[in-house]
Amino acid sequence: MALPTELRLMIAEYALYCEDGLIWYWKSNTPGEKVGGFKDRAMQHDHPRYGCDNPITRLCLSRQLRQETSSLWTKVNTVCFSSQEESPHSFKIRNQKAVTDYDYFFKHDTTRTLARIPTVILEVFTITHDMAAMCSLSEVTLGGRHPEIRVIETGFSLDCHSRHGARRFRSFMRMMEKAIRKCESVTGKRIWKVYPITSSPEFMECLRKFLSPEDLSSALDFIEKGI
Repeated sequence: MALPTELRLMIAEYALYCEDGLIWYWKSNTPGEKVGGFKDRAMQHDHPRYGCDNPITRLCLSRQLRQETSSLWTKVNTVCFSSQEESPHSFKIRNQKAVTDYDYFFKHDTTRTLARIPTVILEVFTITHDMAAMCSLSEVTLGGRHPEIRVIETGFSLDCHSRHGARRFRSFMRMMEKAIRKCESVTGKRIWKVYPITSSPEFMECLRKFLSPEDLSSALDFIEKGI
């Protein structure tokens, strides 16, 4: 504690950074006892005790340091709300889970913590065919406390390295634009954007090879800037 506060916080930010970001999990999700938190995404499939909650505030004996770093974990990391663990038999349930989890966090965390989160990711199965989930997301995020909310469609694979794969991606992109326009006609302004799963260099080369210059420009904008 002999170090200046600024230096202590710099060291803490470095120590708390997680390369894969943080993912929301439920400590308890029973009626009347809903308690959630974040864990290091790299440890999401490990024992529930591992990688959970801010390690400094959980393990440090210094009350001052715990107070100083209480909201740093979410400040220096991307946070994710995922529906991938849900049953594959209902894509609507899987879509809604990520939105519902985010809504709970948004309504139950402090304004100070919310304001410090730079990027929020919601992983859904396929929101393109789920107008109810898109409208619900627009309503939940109307407060606009997070500068960037990324919706990742996990149900559409980018592992196609052929003319058919490139055209399929183009069709997916157009279908997404149409669905979002319909959503905006119902809910008005939105602050979230949809992104595809991170693409490989091989897939990017596939797009360049098989798409027209106009379609390629639209595809690259979708990948880099979202819709």
